[in-house]
Amino acid sequence: MRPPGADYGFLVPRAAGPPVPRPGRHGWAGQPWHMAAATAGRLPTTGRPGLSGSVRVRPGSFVSLLGVALCGLLAGGCMEATTSVVADTAPSSTGGRWSGAATQFAHIGETVTFQVALVGLRKGLADYALVECSDGEVLTPLAEPSGFIRFERAFESEAPPARPITVKVRAYRRRGQQDAMEVRGELFRAERVNDVPDELIGKGTVGIVVYQSQVEFAFGPEAQGWDFSSGRLRIRRRDGRTTQVPAAKFSRSGYDILGPDREGTTRITYQPTHEQVNRTGTTEAIFDVYGPEGRLVRRQTEFDTP
Repeated sequence: MRPPGADYGFLVPRAAGPPVPRPGRHGWAGQPWHMAAATAGRLPTTGRPGLSGSVRVRPGSFVSLLGVALCGLLAGGCMEATTSVVADTAPSSTGGRWSGAATQFAHIGETVTFQVALVGLRKGLADYALVECSDGEVLTPLAEPSGFIRFERAFESEAPPARPITVKVRAYRRRGQQDAMEVRGELFRAERVNDVPDELIGKGTVGIVVYQSQVEFAFGPEAQGWDFSSGRLRIRRRDGRTTQVPAAKFSRSGYDILGPDREGTTRITYQPTHEQVNRTGTTEAIFDVYGPEGRLVRRQTEFDTP
C-alpha cells in the first residue's frame, strides 16, 4: 500500500512542526525567522482589558499589512521584496476588513482568513506558501492568478497573550517538484537527489491570541431569594442580531447562577460562542430578572470581544 502523499511524489512524511534543517540555495531551510517582521493584528500591542498579560510584537487571528524586507537570490541578482501577511480581523472603527497590528485576536471557534502578497515583485513569482502554526497545524496553499496567497483556519483552543499561536508563512517559487505539501493534515517533503530546491521568495509571521469571551452580572445581598432561573439574558451584536439565553437548568448552553457567596453576592455568568458576539471591539449584554413585588430589574453591560 502506498503511503499518503505518494501520488504527489512525496516520499518522506513528517508530522507538522518546524522544518527539518537541510542546506539549500538560501542556507538552511530550518533557520530561525531572523528578519524583522511587523505582524498583523486587530489591536495595538499594549494588551486588552479583561485579558491577562500584555501583548508585544510577535508572529495570527487571526492580522493589516505586515512588512518584511528581504533579499531573494533571483536570476537577475539580489532583489528586495516586501511580504505582506494580513487577516480579516480589522477593528470595525477602521471601516476596513484587513488588519496589520502586531498581534491578532480570535474568539474560540472563529475562522480567520489570511492573505499573503509579495510587493515589488512581478506577479506569479511565488507558486505556493508553507504555513506552519505553533499548535501543530500546517497548510500549503497555492497562489491565485492575482498573485495573492489566501488561506484560512479555525482556532478551537485558547491561547493567552503570553503564549499566542504563531503562524509562520514562507512563500516559494516552485523549481521542479514542489518541495512540501500538506495532505490530510500531514506535511510531506520531497527528497530527491536530482531535484532543485524550491526558491524562498518571502516570509512573514503573525501572532494569534485566542480568547473566550465571558458575560458576568453581580447582584448583592438584597437579591437573595430572587428567582434568577426565570431571568432572561440577551446578547446583542452591532448588526442587530440578538441571542436570547435561558438559564442552564433549562438548556445545556444556558447561563449559570453562582452563589450567593459568603458576602451574599450572586453572579450570573455565561460564555458566548463566536457567532453570538461582535468580531471586534465590545458586545452588549442585557439581563432582566423580576425582583420584589414582581418589579423588573435590568442590568446592562459591554464585555470585551477584541
